Amino acid sequence: MKKKSLFGILLILCLVFAASCDPFPSLKYEGDHKELYSAAIYAIPGCGEVYDAQVKVLETDSYGRTLFEFAAKGSCLFGRSGKQVDALMIVQESYESGAGYYRDVCYSFTNDAVDEDISRRINELKALNDWEKPLNEERTVYRQTTEAPIGNFGDAFRSVPNAYKSLSSGITASMSSFEVYDSNKTGKKIVLWCTQETDDKETYTYYIQFVQVKDGELTEPHQLIAKSLDELQTKIIKGREAFGWSYDLVVQGKWGSFTTERTESFDGKYYALQRKLESNVKVTVYSSASDAEVFSFVPARARDFYGICWESDSYNTWVQSGDTGVFRYQFQNGEWAKTESAERPADIVSKYDD
Repeated sequence: MKKKSLFGILLILCLVFAASCDPFPSLKYEGDHKELYSAAIYAIPGCGEVYDAQVKVLETDSYGRTLFEFAAKGSCLFGRSGKQVDALMIVQESYESGAGYYRDVCYSFTNDAVDEDISRRINELKALNDWEKPLNEERTVYRQTTEAPIGNFGDAFRSVPNAYKSLSSGITASMSSFEVYDSNKTGKKIVLWCTQETDDKETYTYYIQFVQVKDGELTEPHQLIAKSLDELQTKIIKGREAFGWSYDLVVQGKWGSFTTERTESFDGKYYALQRKLESNVKVTVYSSASDAEVFSFVPARARDFYGICWESDSYNTWVQSGDTGVFRYQFQNGEWAKTESAERPADIVSKYDD
């Protein structure tokens, strides 16, 4: 009889203990500053579906920006290892209903960083996010406040047959996670694959794929590979620009031989991107082999700019402007310099040609 009573007590205790333990942690965020949490899960890659999130405000500036720490578990950056993602983030504005931030440069991963490194990252983050400068609404992306994760699979991909299979083709590893990191109105998506390739649960490889949904089908993905969290952030920024999706690029188009899209030299050694720089346009030339910046120049006002083109047998470039006409930047000793008078090759066609 005593044994049965003891067994009954143990059973009740086990049931009570089991009820108090949640094997499936709640994904709902119940802490303070829900608007900052919401901005973080949208802005920081790999955080679309996290749990045990924490937000700690560190500092504010005179214009309403907020610098805060963000930490969470369950990020697809670390597969199923349970490792916590740690990051610093700055929002430009924040209200109870939402917050705004600069895309791609508003966060900095701090996993395993020491105090001196964190101090450096804070200073770099402030510089990139215009700390103590007037707000720039044109650069700011706004997100509404949410208490729930935004999820890893976007609606556009749920409607595309075999999307998961298509994106995972050619990627083999012991552990992998998938997330639609970002998207825009044109149907372009940044897809983040986070793959653990070693047994030490400390070394990860990140596959970033840029794809577009067209007529219910996925375009061929452009894939970049990163070996660290810092490299991941850099590759997302460069990839967004390189594949024609950047928020400071000039209006995309082609006029005759000229284009404002990414364009390569005749042999593919260099490629050029054109961005807005206040009221002007800045042309930046990169090495195709390393994606490193080689040279840059500011040739025209943004409102008059109609693209550039390369000569078919040299690294000389031509600029098309509605104000100053068509003119050449001549390549010499690794730099490009404007030449006031140059004869345009016959195969380069301007929008102003009859």
